[in-house]
Amino acid sequence: MKLTGEEKAILNGQEGSMMQKIMETLVLYGEILEAERLVDIEGNGHFSISGSTPGVDAPVELLEELVEAGLKTKFPFTLDPREPLDFRNLGITPEQEMEFKRMFKDNGRAQTSMKKLGLQNHDAYTCSPYVFEEGNIPKQGDILAWSESSCVVYANSALGARTNRNAAILDLLSNIAGKTPAFGLLIDEGRKANWKIEVATEKLPNPQLLGAAIGNKVQDGIPYIIGLEKFLGKGINETTRDYLKEMGAACAAIGAVALYHIEGITPEAEEMGNDLLLVDHQSHQITDEVLIDLIASYPVMWKDPNALPKKAMIGCPHLSLRELHEWTDRITNALHANEQETIVVDTVLVAPPKVLRQFRHDTPEVFKKLDATGARLSGTCLESYMNNSLCGNEAVLTNSNKLRTFTNARLVLDAQLAEIIATGKIPEQKERITSPEDKISTAEKTSSTSIANEKRNEFSGRPLFKGNVKARALVSHTGFNSLASFYNAILNNDDQAICGDHDAKEIYGKNLTGVAVCIPTTTGSTSAGAVWELVARRRVAPAIILLSGKIDSLSAAGLALAEKWANNRIPAVDNLGEEFLNNVNEGDEILVNEDGRVIITFS
Repeated sequence: MKLTGEEKAILNGQEGSMMQKIMETLVLYGEILEAERLVDIEGNGHFSISGSTPGVDAPVELLEELVEAGLKTKFPFTLDPREPLDFRNLGITPEQEMEFKRMFKDNGRAQTSMKKLGLQNHDAYTCSPYVFEEGNIPKQGDILAWSESSCVVYANSALGARTNRNAAILDLLSNIAGKTPAFGLLIDEGRKANWKIEVATEKLPNPQLLGAAIGNKVQDGIPYIIGLEKFLGKGINETTRDYLKEMGAACAAIGAVALYHIEGITPEAEEMGNDLLLVDHQSHQITDEVLIDLIASYPVMWKDPNALPKKAMIGCPHLSLRELHEWTDRITNALHANEQETIVVDTVLVAPPKVLRQFRHDTPEVFKKLDATGARLSGTCLESYMNNSLCGNEAVLTNSNKLRTFTNARLVLDAQLAEIIATGKIPEQKERITSPEDKISTAEKTSSTSIANEKRNEFSGRPLFKGNVKARALVSHTGFNSLASFYNAILNNDDQAICGDHDAKEIYGKNLTGVAVCIPTTTGSTSAGAVWELVARRRVAPAIILLSGKIDSLSAAGLALAEKWANNRIPAVDNLGEEFLNNVNEGDEILVNEDGRVIITFS
């Protein structure tokens, strides 16, 4: 990378050892992603780190080291929601409360450090900082270094700001330095769309389901979406804002989408139209049948799939004031239709702290209407709530595909969820429809695998973190969700990491520690940075990561953090090509050389 004189001075230690380490990490990260230079950050930060959750938040000790060094972010920042410590609002048992206190015993230390490092204000805890005035709403074109996947995709897409998907911990370090590597979505060419997605449904599709369908298809690509303008109209009003919030959260959690363009709606699409499409873009159509098939494919992860629902959790990402009003109507209408006064399923709706105050004080009649149903309000993080095993093992319903992805919560769409909340009864699930496209894709994949195995057993890629490694292969042909895969092992402090991503059918329930993980790319939460740092620190990481495509920003950041802050290199090779994944099979012996040469011994 080409560094300025100021940046070289920091790298040489002239601003202290801690700033030197931060700059070393940023340079290593940028070089992996082939950035030519660093650029100045131009606006407030938003970070997915908010408390003391292992593998999601920055280690408390690291935060305190930064404070002790006298460091602070260039601009103020907002954070993801507070930990679930508002027990009265969550309807939990004494045993669950004790477990939360144990899980978040260092929460006070983390919050004290965050205030000293530049926290914006006491309302700054939300994953939807853009849905209320005086929140965190960047301007079009602002250069940022944000994390929290749902915030990143909204800032890029609906606001036209510019931020890559920055991993947890790296987000804070970048904002302390006030600089971030110039690559990907920070540059004009990196914001062009490589997918054209046509929404060909009869009515406006559920945003969390549509987002999942898009994320599944494009993975870490950039979609140019047509067909929504006829339902939503031009531009972005409050209703459209909330729709894009929900859709984007699912795009980012199920895939790795950090930017989408919507014809006639998002700012860059309004300005440039089809000029945003790359010449060699791919095309895909999403129909009602595709969405029906998708929701029917989701497994029920409850211990007893036929259990009666214990709780409903709504607001991942956090709800806006408009959505609180909408859910009040939804729930009260369902109760009225069933001739009931109060809900059957204990329900928690979560929103930003300031939005909750507005709801209570500015519209007291609507608040009293919801309160009379028995529903609860909180400003917490639903993912953190579900990460308490005593809560996560309950039969929990949600309207959030993001929450479903990372936990055992069961996805139910909005109108049906309101009915279940009112009655406690879950209707039978529709059978899955297998599309002709799925059948063709499976046949082609089987054919290509058979042919490839006859031809090649040696491949060359780009050695990112060098090492001579010999390990058995574990193979997934879908994106590797770092948080969903490792999180159970992190929470339970296991000495082996068993894959917990129930959407990754090839590797779910299999050991990730000490193997050669062979994948196309990684997907999911920007918490991946903290995840990789922690699995490296605890020595439960894979022996090596082998990617058929180019490494993404989250993996690059996570592996850089593992090397610089956990002092444990996780070797990685990318650009091995699609044929590599078509050749390698689970259990094959993999030999990797420092030069990026990969040799497969077929089992």
